[in-house]
Amino acid sequence: MKRTIFVVLLIVGVSIGLVAQSGSVTAKLTGALGPGSVDLKAEGAYQVKIPMLQGEGPLFEGNNLKVKAALGVSPIAAQVIVDAVLTPIALAEVNLGVAVGSGWAFPLLKMNGLIKAPAEGAAMVDETLKGVYVKPKAGVALQFDTGAIFASKWASVVLRAYQELNFTYYSNAEKDEPWEFELSGELYNSFNYKGEYIVGYKLPLEWVNLVGVQVEHHVYDAFNRKHGGLVDASILVNSSFPIVDGLSLLMAIQFTNFKAQPDVRNRVVDRLRFKRVALIATYSI
Repeated sequence: MKRTIFVVLLIVGVSIGLVAQSGSVTAKLTGALGPGSVDLKAEGAYQVKIPMLQGEGPLFEGNNLKVKAALGVSPIAAQVIVDAVLTPIALAEVNLGVAVGSGWAFPLLKMNGLIKAPAEGAAMVDETLKGVYVKPKAGVALQFDTGAIFASKWASVVLRAYQELNFTYYSNAEKDEPWEFELSGELYNSFNYKGEYIVGYKLPLEWVNLVGVQVEHHVYDAFNRKHGGLVDASILVNSSFPIVDGLSLLMAIQFTNFKAQPDVRNRVVDRLRFKRVALIATYSI
């Protein structure tokens, strides 16, 4: 518990430090609707961009460190997030971050933001504000834009591959007790792996400036139970929404090959099926 309190205080301190610097502010609203599921989240973030490791040439002249502090709230949970992204070369990013939060029940929608079971395979019960959720992460991304090579404004294809190792921790759970935060599906106090791959095409248009495909691969409890083979896929369409300066809209049509069981929340691999449609509105200042 002392470590959890230390992490919370550290994140609050970093967030206050960021606000004292000059940077950019973003507000994000996410809504998603699918068969039997509704999701709504709001997030406010402050980001500072610091020039770092810059050199000569297109690969190094834009190198920087971006540090972001965010507060995310949904009807069933809230969390504070701090991320640091270093660009040591134009083709790569190194990401370190941590999220801290907690959850509660929303009886009207029959949803729970924080639940736990006494053992694997047992039904989970409500844990409203009984503990703290912590998720540190480390990741590396390789990325490339063909627009850096070809002069045509119609020749920009974006490629990105991201690999992440994270650790999920709930302060009121033992090592072998499964739990869930914000409808994530069954989690343990353990390491997890995520791979993310994006192919996108940038369009020089006002209303639609990017279309693409994103595929995510997950392995939960990566070094113990090794719950892998779990895939999410999305068709992405992004609009800069020229009517309002600073506003962008991203629509994602999402598919998945797994689902969480109603009571025990363990993930079962299934055929690839439609999951939901998500709309993300982001306003930047």
